[in-house]
Amino acid sequence: MLKVTARAKVNWTLDILGLLENGYHRMDMLASSVSLADELYLKPNDSLTLTVEGNLGIPADDNLVLRAANALREKTGHQGGAEITLQKHIPHGAGLGGGSADAAAALVGLNRLWRLGLPLETLHGLAQNLGADVPFFLTGGFARLGGFGEEIAPLPPLESIPLVILQPCGPQPSIEVFKMYDSLETVSHPDINAALDALSSVDFTALSRAAGNVLQQALEPRTPQITEALAALDACGAAFAMMTGSGSAVFSAFQDETAAGSAQYVLHKRWKKCWISHTDTQSITTEEV
Repeated sequence: MLKVTARAKVNWTLDILGLLENGYHRMDMLASSVSLADELYLKPNDSLTLTVEGNLGIPADDNLVLRAANALREKTGHQGGAEITLQKHIPHGAGLGGGSADAAAALVGLNRLWRLGLPLETLHGLAQNLGADVPFFLTGGFARLGGFGEEIAPLPPLESIPLVILQPCGPQPSIEVFKMYDSLETVSHPDINAALDALSSVDFTALSRAAGNVLQQALEPRTPQITEALAALDACGAAFAMMTGSGSAVFSAFQDETAAGSAQYVLHKRWKKCWISHTDTQSITTEEV
């Protein structure tokens, strides 16, 4: 059996520069992999099946994992199947890229399980058709993302930064959040170059001045739980706190693991969906079990 670990991501800053010809928003983002992860277990099988454990709200019959598997079979003509078990830990509709991470993990894992030998470039092409976030997860680490997310410029790895991630409210459909953004009359744009310099030197004070998430500006006025959660993170000593992606999760960086653990202990009493995590240099890893 093959175990594939699919790690989530956070956006350290997120800007929108306009619209692309295909109708997608043109993005400029800094993203990094984090240790919070789902696991996929893959076994050869005559048919292709998926079982989802850990989140009953995620359907198995129309899942990005199955779409990724079918895309691989269509590309290669492979006739075999797989018994796939997906164990969910990354919350749904949180801006952490859980579904996209799972899809990328399926591409990588099934490419190995079925001995297809497809290069990363081919998997990247398949990933673009599965979702805007999926290409990033094929490599993960720390990167600047452009286009609608498919343009990936890898950056030197970050130091391991202790994080607390929490989801203070229900899932937020990305398409609705982008519509909220489109209706904003004014937008305060982050300085991504300055944010990159600050993050690379682990200067959270400078990062707080330069970074920002324009989608947070759209969602936060209509979702006070996000404002409340960010204030609670600050009160617990966060060095930097922001919403990730299109929400609804927020995350915070701490100066050390002890401070992060203390904050998570306090915050978990109020928000059950609250995790301690850290930045990671990889998105997907595979191992035989």
